[in-house]
Amino acid sequence: MTSLPEPGVSHRKRSARQGPAVLVVGAGIGGLTTALELHRTGLPCRVVESASRFAPAGVGINILPHASRLLGELGLEEELSRRAVLTGESVFYNRFGQFIYAEPAGRAAGYPDPQYSIHRADLHQVLLGAVTERLGAAAEPTGPRPAWRPTWSSPRTASTRRSGPSSSRMRDHRATAG
Repeated sequence: MTSLPEPGVSHRKRSARQGPAVLVVGAGIGGLTTALELHRTGLPCRVVESASRFAPAGVGINILPHASRLLGELGLEEELSRRAVLTGESVFYNRFGQFIYAEPAGRAAGYPDPQYSIHRADLHQVLLGAVTERLGAAAEPTGPRPAWRPTWSSPRTASTRRSGPSSSRMRDHRATAG
């Protein structure tokens, strides 16, 4: 991995051979969205993930209008509209199925941006597809687990331990605020 540029040197003046300026650790929804935003603003980045593969996991989620605006700015509105349900109303029932409350949602509520209901795995696939398409070789979101991981031995210092069979027997190391 290369280091960040010298202070005062614009990231736009960096040559491609100097490598990524930002390492995004984790290819979940947050990491992939971060990579797309960095790419949009011109900052080179690389995405790494410890999982060897992605499997559908999670449940349905709602993307509220303020979040869908940001995803739209990343050029994902068309794909989200194709794969998600455009939510126009939120309706609440009690555990016996009796109606409690309903209210308009998204554009039906007057927001300029839509509200989506989508399965988490579908949202992840939309983001992963966009990152793979736009970042190319820098989009390597799967790989082996690192040979070490930080463990916190005091509030301000970190040591490393090799992962492996003994790592499951390690005592609980917690970072404390310092």
